[in-house]
Amino acid sequence: MLVHLLQIAGEKVRQIYGTTVAFVQEHLTTGVQAGETLDQVAQRVDDLYTESIIPERSQTISATEVHSANEYGSSQAAQMSGLTLKKMWQTTFDDKVRTDHAEAQGQEIDMDEAFEVGGEQLMYPGDPAGSPGNIIGCRCTVIYSSVQTVDDEIGKALTKYARTFPQLIVTREHYRELLRAKR
Repeated sequence: MLVHLLQIAGEKVRQIYGTTVAFVQEHLTTGVQAGETLDQVAQRVDDLYTESIIPERSQTISATEVHSANEYGSSQAAQMSGLTLKKMWQTTFDDKVRTDHAEAQGQEIDMDEAFEVGGEQLMYPGDPAGSPGNIIGCRCTVIYSSVQTVDDEIGKALTKYARTFPQLIVTREHYRELLRAKR
């Protein structure tokens, strides 16, 4: 997990910088096209930083990067388990879940397949292969389930024990119904 976090940190900083530059360029252009004075354009940029760029930026960056590294670590552990597993996309079931992630809810696929999320292929929530709009602030997770039959006595006992504590799994269709009911 830490290695992954360090490997992607530099790329993320470049993306953050690129986004910030685009915001500043847009506001400079708007000010100049509006015929604003230099002081007015400078104030526009100051306002941009204090209202849009800086507030909660460090929290968003930290949460996104740690979540991505955690999901990567879980994915690696599942792959190294030696088990034949399936993975399922799971949202946090609140009003902040973006539409594309809500639509991915309950998507169950093989371990080596990618989830289809907002037209992108993601191996796990926070996958750096996704666009910033698809991974920044993502709080989704993956639930892994074994597709193997358990033959030994310990495996059978653990399977029976696990079934006594069913996990809340909501299908995509059920989640959509929940969202419609809230509206």
